[in-house]
Amino acid sequence: IYTAPKLGFLTFSGLVIFGQIAISMLLDHFGWLGTDKAPINWQRLLGGIIIFIGVLLTLQR
Repeated sequence: IYTAPKLGFLTFSGLVIFGQIAISMLLDHFGWLGTDKAPINWQRLLGGIIIFIGVLLTLQR
């Protein structure tokens, strides 16, 4: 809430989505919280990287 006005809401939203995807990949990979293990493969990792690159592009003003 404090950083959203400084970053901009587009960048802030992108970072929130990237964080959710990164944590969900870790939860699935290690089977935490009672989930079935789903290893991180190149497709999942590529998807996270693409979203992070999109966030970086929103910072380029």
